[in-house]
Amino acid sequence: MRKKWIMSSILVLLFTLVAALPAVGAESSALISAEELNDILNGDNVVIIDIRDAEAYKAGHIPGAISVQASEFYEDRDGVQKLAAGPEKFSALLSSNGIDEDSQVIIYTAGKDLKYATRAWWVFHMYGLQNAQVLDGGIDAWKALGYELSDLAVTPSTTKHTVTEANIQQNTVATTEEVKDALDSNAVIVDCRNTDYFQGKIATGRHGHITGAILITAGENLNDDMTYKNVSTLAELYSNYGITAETPVITYCNTGTTATVHYFALTQILGYQDVQLYDASMKGWANDSSLPMESNYDFFVIGSPVAKVNSTQINLSAEPFVENGRSFVDANVLAESLELNVTVTDDNVILESDEKTFEVANPIVKDDITFLPVRQVAKAFGGTISWDGENKGISIFMP
Repeated sequence: MRKKWIMSSILVLLFTLVAALPAVGAESSALISAEELNDILNGDNVVIIDIRDAEAYKAGHIPGAISVQASEFYEDRDGVQKLAAGPEKFSALLSSNGIDEDSQVIIYTAGKDLKYATRAWWVFHMYGLQNAQVLDGGIDAWKALGYELSDLAVTPSTTKHTVTEANIQQNTVATTEEVKDALDSNAVIVDCRNTDYFQGKIATGRHGHITGAILITAGENLNDDMTYKNVSTLAELYSNYGITAETPVITYCNTGTTATVHYFALTQILGYQDVQLYDASMKGWANDSSLPMESNYDFFVIGSPVAKVNSTQINLSAEPFVENGRSFVDANVLAESLELNVTVTDDNVILESDEKTFEVANPIVKDDITFLPVRQVAKAFGGTISWDGENKGISIFMP
């Protein structure tokens, strides 16, 4: 009897200890399925926010949902666009839409636009408000189950709900200084944009990514129907990138929007604790030339004396130009960017790599500087050329 009593006591103690541990990888209370939403649709204090555009809302929305534009969750501040809405603006949003401490808030958009729902959720989360949820799969998941839609506009009630700077959970937001410090730490900085932005083919400022960042695109978190992947699949995904529950992580994108898809997966589905969102993202980082960036593309701008070659900004002795529909760059600079040996004579230019020799006959010469057609040369050595018409930029990617 004594042995059985001792064994029972041990089992009870173990159960108590396990129950007291934080739930890592538990089902997220911040993620709600369409079935679960349907069950509480007419519940007390339920506030459903549709953050699609006004026309999409008018055409058909989840019954009882109110329309709030995604822009209401942003604010331009300190020279940076699309930061999280400040306390005054967010308090006004809460109050004008009848959201208080007792509200159960469900946010949705179209499935393909999940990032706007997670971004809105993150603003609630940043202010320490744990009463917001994201509809998994968005309105597309609702429609897929055959649930009804409404075209009746809902006028929200009003209340008085105020948040202040003191409510901001500082551990959710990474500042520029914190990102700089992370460069020399064991933290993993995750670039959540697409490959073209990461490599530097296109940009919203300087081309490329924060030095040392790794690329994980938003779609890697999601199933084909735009619902989140399950716990084990997400854990394996991030583990493959060296991210576990013990890893400090900072996520960023262009405006701090797409990065919330990853932040949500890491914190709310996997339960990881040491995760921050760099709210300023590339809108803040790329505009400060003193902050380090890397690029897989060489980048030239027609008429500009500045270029980016091998991830380094250089001053050109001759500006690139367009002639007869072709863009031209100084032969020596182009050869340097493609890591080629170059020989210039009066009649031709010979370019050489370890595997190939290529000759350009009758190059253009201006002010004693020899120019070569960018696309012709880059393609000869297996490079990819992209043209940014708005900024008159030529980007070269060498595999």
